[in-house]
Amino acid sequence: MAEIIAVINQKGGSGKTTTCVNLGAGLAEAGQRVLIIDLDPQRNATLHLLGKEKAMSLWQNSKTVYDVLAKDCPATEAVADTSAPGVKVLPSHISLAGADLELNVIGREKILRDKLRPLAGEFDYILIDCSSSIGVLTLNALCAAHSVIVTLQAEYLALEGMSQLINTLELVRQRLEWPVEFMGALITFYDQRKLLCQQVARRAEEHFKGQVFRTKIRDNVKLAEAPSHGIPAMLYDPVCHGTEDYRNLTQEVMDYVETRTRRQPIGAVR
Repeated sequence: MAEIIAVINQKGGSGKTTTCVNLGAGLAEAGQRVLIIDLDPQRNATLHLLGKEKAMSLWQNSKTVYDVLAKDCPATEAVADTSAPGVKVLPSHISLAGADLELNVIGREKILRDKLRPLAGEFDYILIDCSSSIGVLTLNALCAAHSVIVTLQAEYLALEGMSQLINTLELVRQRLEWPVEFMGALITFYDQRKLLCQQVARRAEEHFKGQVFRTKIRDNVKLAEAPSHGIPAMLYDPVCHGTEDYRNLTQEVMDYVETRTRRQPIGAVR
């Protein structure tokens, strides 16, 4: 059974897509079968993994996650290959922007969970790149995920809005009866030389009561350049600081999942 992880923050620019893509590449490098679901109407993960030309062709000729959620399309028919060995993508579409209005059926927050069941045995990890709002798409991600990673940009207002996010997780657990776990907060755009970054890291430790990844993703130009080439940073520059950080994060995530699975097998969670 696949471990499903939602990467979330209601603020744009916090490193969600970069984390999804490079954590996915790191997991594949470690021998895992990976699917990345682009659940953001901005389609950044799709562009990052395919490049603009291939993405444009796919949007014109193939199925996307929009067809899976809003139409009667099996998820297996929308999965596409990517530039990264071992990583596949369920691509996004701009039509997802109207999901709050179009997905108006009873139990709409569980559509993605149900659609992913046929894929559960084909992948070891499924990573969901969430949109920067807490609407029906993000609720679908949380109701499908076993665990959640929150990305935090190392800036002054990083923790603003976190209470709403934690409340949403509690809503999913209690009212929607889905035992999604908070895996941890991931600090991004980190620069050890800056006092502000150190202060944000300390505040995050206090706010999340220690549930913060040891790995901090350093501010790195290679991470910013890789999307324009349509490949993860691990392929663009295998030895840059950003790649090193995401390899370390990959090990932390795998250790967490191994420990949690020993405590409660994923099949039992479902």
